Amino acid sequence: MHKKFRTLRTVAALLKVVAWVTLLFGLTVGSLMLGMGTVAGGSLQEVLSDLAAGISTEGFTGIVGGVGVMFMSFVYFLFLLAAAEVVDVALSIEQSSRETSELSHQIWTTFGPPKKAVDNQASKVEL
Repeated sequence: MHKKFRTLRTVAALLKVVAWVTLLFGLTVGSLMLGMGTVAGGSLQEVLSDLAAGISTEGFTGIVGGVGVMFMSFVYFLFLLAAAEVVDVALSIEQSSRETSELSHQIWTTFGPPKKAVDNQASKVEL
């Protein structure tokens, strides 16, 4: 069967690719930031003890930034993937509707219009 809306199918595929690239890029950058923050500030325990003591630390900024980048890349991934799936669902609904219409037309041309069912109980008048 001929597939319609080729451009929308391409857009959905591109959205899926962009979603995965965004996730991988965000996790990579977030991991690098997390690693640099840990190296700059020492171990996580040292960073947290410096933070509790009120000492400004670059390591904490790197750690929080890395976790934030990873989290936001995951959120963007979900939104992009959801948008692609919405396009796919709309295309599936359209295709199913078209196939149902074609089958209905074949039945109509083969067997003619549907006949009304006669309900004997409803046609009797009770006195």
